[in-house]
Amino acid sequence: MSALAVKLTSLAVKTVAKPLAKQVETFALTHPTTRQWLMRMAQGYHRLQINVTRRVEGKEGKAFVGTITDEKAMDTASKLVSETVVFSIAGVLVMWEYRKSVEKENAKREEKIRRAREIEEEATREKLDTLRHLKSLADRIKHIESVVEELKRENHDGNRSRTAWAWLAR
Repeated sequence: MSALAVKLTSLAVKTVAKPLAKQVETFALTHPTTRQWLMRMAQGYHRLQINVTRRVEGKEGKAFVGTITDEKAMDTASKLVSETVVFSIAGVLVMWEYRKSVEKENAKREEKIRRAREIEEEATREKLDTLRHLKSLADRIKHIESVVEELKRENHDGNRSRTAWAWLAR
């Protein structure tokens, strides 16, 4: 899949994530058990937010953090649910894109390894061919040397006989 298609798909999923988050939010806020759990989570988030804000401002010590109204808790919970869904989808997309890029890098690496093996095999074949040719040449050289030695012997024997005849002819 091309990079453009991946980016367009990611953009489409992110665009669909917001209405999907709204649907999940609506479901979560209308379901009684989920609603209670979300309200407790919103109260905890409120306490965390107040404590972090106090620490950032440099205020030390414990402070009383009152509960927020049910309406404010539901508003906070709805934002948390919505943002959680959007960030979860974005996180999945980031992991998916990362996995795709890793697969692409692995494919490139495997292709390089395959190509290197092909080159190595070709070099080995050429080396074996060269060794066969060298052996053939060595055999030919040995044959030529034996022929030359035989011719030398024949020539030497022939020179002796000529020399002997030349002595007798005197």
